[in-house]
Amino acid sequence: MLQEVMEEESPATVNIKNEISVNSLKDVLLSWIEEELKKKGYTVVRDYVVESSGVKHRFDLLAEQEAIPGLKISIGVIFVNSNQRIIDVDVVERYIAWRETLPIDSIVLVTTKNVSPEARELASRYGIDLIVISEDTISKLVMERKGLAKMLEGYYYIKPRIDADYVIKYVEASHKSIFFKKPKVKISNIALVYIPLVVGNIEMSRAGVVAEEIEIVKGKVVVDGIHGYVVTRHNNALAIYEDIGSLVEDISDKAIEALDIVSNEITINISSLGSKLDISDEDLKQILDTLSSKTLVDVYGDIVEFKGLDPHIFTDIDSIVTEYRCEVVKGTPPAEIPGIVKLGINISIPKFEKLLRSLRCELHNLYVIYYPFYIVFLSEVKNGEEHEKLIIIDAITGEEAGDISKVFLDIDTIEYIRRHSLDIQRLNQMKI
Repeated sequence: MLQEVMEEESPATVNIKNEISVNSLKDVLLSWIEEELKKKGYTVVRDYVVESSGVKHRFDLLAEQEAIPGLKISIGVIFVNSNQRIIDVDVVERYIAWRETLPIDSIVLVTTKNVSPEARELASRYGIDLIVISEDTISKLVMERKGLAKMLEGYYYIKPRIDADYVIKYVEASHKSIFFKKPKVKISNIALVYIPLVVGNIEMSRAGVVAEEIEIVKGKVVVDGIHGYVVTRHNNALAIYEDIGSLVEDISDKAIEALDIVSNEITINISSLGSKLDISDEDLKQILDTLSSKTLVDVYGDIVEFKGLDPHIFTDIDSIVTEYRCEVVKGTPPAEIPGIVKLGINISIPKFEKLLRSLRCELHNLYVIYYPFYIVFLSEVKNGEEHEKLIIIDAITGEEAGDISKVFLDIDTIEYIRRHSLDIQRLNQMKI
């Protein structure tokens, strides 16, 4: 059924919203800054952690350059996204201690928000640079990113099979015990949240059961578009394969390069691989640990063996659509309707495509399909403080989907969903 929808009209007719999530914008800006720093001769590392007095401090980018022999300059870059409309002194104060204690020559805070004069003065006093990216620059960079979106052949979304009223009744019936607690727990808000799933149709070859035979395997790879987790099914609800983790965030560009080498060689000596990559033994060990934990390679003593991707671990979205007779619509979800939230794509599509090709996958096409979930907010007051719990319901099967929760763990994401959720007294406004 999904394939039929995809074949109805060409991808060029798909209406793609001119929206970009905070996380996607962060990725766009950091990629641009990284490119500019590299042009200046800097070596740049993403998600760099500096430890001081047992405390870990994470930088979005760390750039280093040897100005003269023996003198290395380091710049730590942090993307700052405040829930406030302006960056004030409170935001800057968080990083003053970093500037004074960490072995970083310069700390740069990058933001798209306005900065108060007091915050600028405080940052200048402590040697912290503040860079505000202009609207023109953002527009230019986003348009360039949408050029990359040509790799995607289309956007689709699945309409939910159950409505919000059903979800409220289900939660009340299946969680009776918590509603009889004192102080009383109540359902406060609900949102219909669409998660982008990136789906790729692939064909790959691997060793057959019989010696000297090659098996051709066709299948689909499905990852969530926010973190890049493998998407599977558990207890009749969509879930992520937590043991494997993210196939995009966790795997560095150097690890993809290593995969490309190993998949070509099938088996290779560790020292030979390290030599080809030109990295330290410690960095190589970290890469191999990551790849083996995701079952992409095996390490036997000093030998690395290519295992490749098992397409059977991914869920089959087509079968879900067929089994539940879902309605698939070409385009993106109607996020302008109260209570409906569309989460943006955060992962790097070019990086995901590069990873698949390094795994010797012939990629026929890539597309995005938005899958619906209901998120129910429960509130409880304890000792004068309000506590909150989230229950996630698969909007297709009607089952609880707690195993997908890792996608929502980011505080900014939860806050964004909360802001766009509906009070249960206003459910009639959620017109699906």
